[in-house]
Amino acid sequence: MKKILTLLFTSLIVLLMLAGPGNLAFAHEGEENCSCDSFTILDGAEKNKIIAKFLASDEFKTLKLNNLDSGYKWKGISKAEVTKFIKDVHSKPEDPDSPVVIKAGTIGVAVPFFTSDGKLEVFYFLNGIPAGSQVIE
Repeated sequence: MKKILTLLFTSLIVLLMLAGPGNLAFAHEGEENCSCDSFTILDGAEKNKIIAKFLASDEFKTLKLNNLDSGYKWKGISKAEVTKFIKDVHSKPEDPDSPVVIKAGTIGVAVPFFTSDGKLEVFYFLNGIPAGSQVIE
């Protein structure tokens, strides 16, 4: 009897999961010109190859040493993001005649460090050249 009830309730749960209404995920309906489609996030072997070359670069080594001397903490490269820009990014996305800020084909690497007071600061590199940083609170 116990097995029959278990089978019955399990079947009911499965039926409700498949046939019942669910939450639909809607695409972002915010700004029309958010430039979200101008890049793609790389992962896997392609990301690892870029990261290996990036870690060996003098620009990264210099930044890392300077940050560590300034009290920053670095917890490894595992949280780094690698992006490839597939379209030109203009200074004003709504105006295609505005100057191009980032050209298509550019590889971006975002590397997280922690400040001495524990805040996350992400340093950005475009084609291996430092392009700034941002503190994320």
